[in-house]
Amino acid sequence: MLGKAIEAPPLKNFMSQTYAQYVSNPQFCYGMGTLLTYYFYHLDGRGNAARIKAYVQALQDGNPEPSAREKLLDGRTWSQLEADFTAAMAKQGIKMKFAG
Repeated sequence: MLGKAIEAPPLKNFMSQTYAQYVSNPQFCYGMGTLLTYYFYHLDGRGNAARIKAYVQALQDGNPEPSAREKLLDGRTWSQLEADFTAAMAKQGIKMKFAG
């Protein structure tokens, strides 16, 4: 439902928003959340879900979510993550543009 050309806020903003902010635009947020989930499980890095598994493990170990989120970055900047995500989505036929 998001289409093949998606304009989104910076990933850092999207991934750190409150639940109230998330549900204020449910069609976009659930769609974007699904794309990010797919990316982290199937397209990120070697395609072995290593970073999202480390993120989930950090949460299960009791780390606060902002700290656990660093596992998804794995040394990348937010700009690098946006570039990696954009390239992966382009291979899926989706054009991403991040505002900001």
